[in-house]
Amino acid sequence: MERHAKTKAAAEAALRVALRDRARFDVGGDITPNTRVNVLAEAWFAGCKNLSPTTMQAYRNRLDQQILPGLGSLRVRELSVGTIERHLRLIADKHGPAMAKMTKSVLSGLCGLAARHDALERNPVRDTGSVENAARKAPQALTADEARRLLTAVHADEKAWKADVPDLVAFMLATGCRIGEASAVTWDGLDLDAGTAQIRSTVVRVTGQGLIRKSTKTASGARTLLLPPGAWRSYGPDLPVWGHRERAQLLLRRCSRPRSAAGATPPTRRPTYGPPSPAPGSVT
Repeated sequence: MERHAKTKAAAEAALRVALRDRARFDVGGDITPNTRVNVLAEAWFAGCKNLSPTTMQAYRNRLDQQILPGLGSLRVRELSVGTIERHLRLIADKHGPAMAKMTKSVLSGLCGLAARHDALERNPVRDTGSVENAARKAPQALTADEARRLLTAVHADEKAWKADVPDLVAFMLATGCRIGEASAVTWDGLDLDAGTAQIRSTVVRVTGQGLIRKSTKTASGARTLLLPPGAWRSYGPDLPVWGHRERAQLLLRRCSRPRSAAGATPPTRRPTYGPPSPAPGSVT
């Protein structure tokens, strides 16, 4: 440990104060003031439990892309308010406020763990300035004419037709669902008599696993939607309400409980939603 001052006496006094403050911390635990930030980061990430796959993926990305490259080689005791503040400002300038906010959240988790191990006196992230949000553009909906032209275009495209994109687009236009929510609708979530569809999950991409189906992020995200008149057609009790008889399947021809019906997808062992993510470094 070193301290500098204008005179030898002042430098010695500053060094004694630093040594005194350093002695307050417990240096016998797994995480100490001398632990590298990259080690602290892995310990924190390993302790993240009961989080959704997308949240875990987002945390991992922030560690690998924003935190470890800039702060990973530092000691825990070097995580000062100023150091973290400068790092967050750099991220905000380079990647935007949203990225800086999530990085700040992950850094707060790291420093909180260090503070609980007495490797830091307090969580320095709490004393950093707020990250200002960029001005958001107002959402813009398709006009009725634009929606008709979109449906006409996807129906005229042979590749889109074979992949059932027209059905998917029509369902999304009728319900306002996100693409992940629409892709996750299953047979048991449809009520053909009432003309309703239950939104209870969403399809997300997780690195190394491909596309998976998970529950909605919040309880309010699970909802039952009433399909507008004219937006669906019923061909029988075993067919989806917005499909065609000869291509009766539920979005992308993949569902967790396909039923035996004329033109319906035969039963599968497990639901699949698309090809897995390419391996790191591969080219597709």
